[in-house]
Amino acid sequence: MSDFESPFRTEQPMQPYNELWEKRREVSDKLKALALQLVTKPGNMDSLQVLDSKLDDALAVLEDERKLEGRLQWFEDGEDHGNYRVLSREITPLAGHSNAVSPALHIWFDPEAGKSYGKVTCNWLFEGPPNCVHGGVVAALFDDFLGCTQLLCGKTGATGTLSLRYHQPTPLNQLLRFEGEVTSVQGRKICCAGRLYAGETLTVSGEGLFVSIEEGVMNLSKRSSDKSNP
Repeated sequence: MSDFESPFRTEQPMQPYNELWEKRREVSDKLKALALQLVTKPGNMDSLQVLDSKLDDALAVLEDERKLEGRLQWFEDGEDHGNYRVLSREITPLAGHSNAVSPALHIWFDPEAGKSYGKVTCNWLFEGPPNCVHGGVVAALFDDFLGCTQLLCGKTGATGTLSLRYHQPTPLNQLLRFEGEVTSVQGRKICCAGRLYAGETLTVSGEGLFVSIEEGVMNLSKRSSDKSNP
């Protein structure tokens, strides 16, 4: 299995699939840096007007390009953008290296030990209480981390419930570590548990229940509204 078939193999994040994805990451990093400046620098009217004008020019560059709205359209496009898992590590909102709103959570597995691991650093863009990561951002990161952790059992399901206990504030601008495992599989129900650490301090622990659906997670948006909850 190549690194492009599975992004969860090693502690080192997956490398760009090709030169275009490498350039997208570079552009995304600059957009993130700009967003960080906007929340950490007061600026003045002159500098903001210059920036506004340059952004108008930048927005016009891709204006006439065809739209690929969502991973499925990227995957089905005639160009070679890589497989679905490549796209899951490039454009998703929590793990995507080419998504300017993503903190780029990286997740990897130790299949023999049945363990999952993750690492991420959240800067001032993700501040909730002063100097702390917003609790909702933490919840979103847990959902993504545990949602990937379920792959350890060879099955996938949609999030049914997510329960978190916030032990300590989660600090900004510091490397954060996730650890997790699948705790049980009963029919369609997959239960996972995880913990988030800042250094050696446990800040949050959580459990997620994921439920397999007959349509498959890839078709979750098409799930009939008249179907009862599991």
